[in-house]
Amino acid sequence: MPDSIEHVLTPEDQLVFVHIPKTAGLTVRAILSNRFDYGACYPRSNEWWWVGKESPGTLDHYRLFNGHFPYCVGELLSRPLFFTMLREPVDRLASQFNYVRRSPSTPIHEFISESGLTLEEFLTNPVTANGLRDWQSGFIGSVGFGELCRIHKALTEIETERRDPGGTHYPNLGIAVAKERLGSFAMFGLSERFDESLMLLDYTFGWKPTRNYQSFNRRADRERREELSAKAIDAALALSCDDVELYAFAARLFDERFTAMCHDLLERYGGARHAVRSGPLDGESLVELLEAHYKKRAIERDDGPRTTWVWPPGAAAVGNGWHAAEEFGDGRCARWSGPGTVSTLDALLRCGTDYRVEFDILCVLEPSLLDTVSLAVDGESIALERISSSSAEGHRFRGVVSASVVGETDRIVTLAWKVGRTMKPSEVDPSNFDPRWLGLCFGGVSLTSVGSEG
Repeated sequence: MPDSIEHVLTPEDQLVFVHIPKTAGLTVRAILSNRFDYGACYPRSNEWWWVGKESPGTLDHYRLFNGHFPYCVGELLSRPLFFTMLREPVDRLASQFNYVRRSPSTPIHEFISESGLTLEEFLTNPVTANGLRDWQSGFIGSVGFGELCRIHKALTEIETERRDPGGTHYPNLGIAVAKERLGSFAMFGLSERFDESLMLLDYTFGWKPTRNYQSFNRRADRERREELSAKAIDAALALSCDDVELYAFAARLFDERFTAMCHDLLERYGGARHAVRSGPLDGESLVELLEAHYKKRAIERDDGPRTTWVWPPGAAAVGNGWHAAEEFGDGRCARWSGPGTVSTLDALLRCGTDYRVEFDILCVLEPSLLDTVSLAVDGESIALERISSSSAEGHRFRGVVSASVVGETDRIVTLAWKVGRTMKPSEVDPSNFDPRWLGLCFGGVSLTSVGSEG
């Protein structure tokens, strides 16, 4: 393990999230998208092969490749940096079976439905099973980009004809290569230790601790390993020889990295009450220490406190309780709050001045929610007035943050918006199957020193 597991992201770094299917990756992708500007995220998240079709120089513009990208995509990037999530192999295969069975858009859904395959049959029938072998090792220890493209081009015809693919969809260069690559990743996590993985992710890159996020594709009725038949488990293990070894290696290395993080946080930011603790740090204590770590790193990488602060919703959201930015109507970016009722942004402000705060709400699912909007800055409630309101341009709110809220030293303050409730779009449009819980659709936020206006 390297001396430090922290990494300072540079403008040249290109973070590749190697999203292995059924490893809680959709949730991670949503979280990662908030850490980068909208325009810096490669848009084809489920089409890894498309990277090879881009014109020279195009890829240098992107800082986040956030999707089902095998390791070999890095061959086409100038400065790739890798992150992934792993999952216990038997559970991952069981989850993949359930996903394919309920998803008509997947290539072999129709074959499974018509054949009435059980999990055990899914894992032993050559048409479905052979292509599933060791996907986790295949994504990380992948063959070269060109070779993988040739394999997947042939798979299109094979899947259409429902033939035995004869080999895995994601072949690897050997377990030793997969382990070596994983050890060199800037960060990796484990689905079974999801919250701890997010903590380690935030520590590694110096990000604000992740809270108030929505989990996607997580089903309460999913089968657990202890509920599977012995034959199904044996069949899954037979398809996962490399993955089992890789996961065991990852679990040990994750423990080492997580322990190293805890020791470092305590040494640098721990107080008297942490010193007298017994046993491991609890989650709230870790979040508190990670918050201190984030603020130190944020001040180091920031241009300094300012008297004017502007947040366009297409910029990274340094806070919590936001969904990914999206294009809105005429090409502008917008960002929904959610899944919870509170959403926050952090701003590094200069002391000694009052600030005028303004923010635009472009739309809401239920008009009455506009009457429930409130804003607090570091816990101090801000009186708001609605200075404009129209269905075309949205609704602009304004308030004043007094100098006393910022205090006597330049510092990071937290703006916290609250809305009465969040809703799913299906509550107002039954044909809309967007799974997100949505609150307010933001069009921008600004803080301007009252003394600097004019």
